[in-house]
Amino acid sequence: MKPYIEFPNLGLLFDLNADTFKVGSLSFAWNSILINIIYLLAFVAIIAIILMKCEKNGVVKDDFLNILLLGTFISGICAVMYYVIFPWNGKGQYIFSVIRLWELISISVIIAIFIFARLKKRSFLRYSDFILPYIMLGQAIGMLGSFNSADSFGNTTNLPWGMTGSNVIEFLTKLKSSNEFSGEPLSVLLHPIYLYEAIICIIGFGFLMLYRKHKKVDGEIFCLYFIILGLSRVLIEAVRLNGVLILDSPIKVAQVLSVIIVVFGFTLFADFRKNKRIKLFDNVNKVDKLDPIIEETPLSRLVSQMKEEENTNQDHKNKEE
Repeated sequence: MKPYIEFPNLGLLFDLNADTFKVGSLSFAWNSILINIIYLLAFVAIIAIILMKCEKNGVVKDDFLNILLLGTFISGICAVMYYVIFPWNGKGQYIFSVIRLWELISISVIIAIFIFARLKKRSFLRYSDFILPYIMLGQAIGMLGSFNSADSFGNTTNLPWGMTGSNVIEFLTKLKSSNEFSGEPLSVLLHPIYLYEAIICIIGFGFLMLYRKHKKVDGEIFCLYFIILGLSRVLIEAVRLNGVLILDSPIKVAQVLSVIIVVFGFTLFADFRKNKRIKLFDNVNKVDKLDPIIEETPLSRLVSQMKEEENTNQDHKNKEE
């Protein structure tokens, strides 16, 4: 079947060109190459924006680059473990999996920030507040590029933006053959939950960037990040077709975990506002609320020495007078 994505009620049809070219015995699909190029350009653009914003937000550029390398390393390990621990069961879900790959990557980045902050005696909360909004933007880009993935679809819908496609039909056909779906795969439209998640992440990114300018203490963005993602997951799982249920109830394991994350976020947010539990996350002896962290460089040391010498000479002149 020729790969495509369609929104029939909107009159939109996206032909996913599966034409390939060969280099020796290897075959490459043009659409996969194009998607990866878009990912790479988006990644480079986000990194460039972050580097431009570092100094203004009290973050050392070299620190961010080190966190980026450490986060990439940890994410790679977690991604390999994810596919080993949660094998594909052929029915549109990973066995016992309630954490999706992009969520695991987000957790990996947070772990990288925490490790780096501990080693370099930086403020974990301040660095998290700066980096996490951009992680949410990256998640949105990832969701927009996942329409052709066959690992997650929404329930059937009659809404104008209901979608179908080659992978949707293949997915529903497998469910029907195992008596897990009773409809007609060729005539059913599903919720485009990847699009829903992308929209939520874009809105969340905008909200966090605006709120960051008005935050009162470090750690507020860290909490809001988990609150937004938790609420998002609760809503998405409500219309998701494939998910891990708790026994025979309609409640999904991911929804329960998401509610716990939301409660965790709200609790920490309230505690941070009262200046409680911050020491559990930051080992910096004293971090002023929003004062920048200044990295000492050879140039800055030279400037400091010159100022000290100038002050000393001035003191001597004053004494002689």
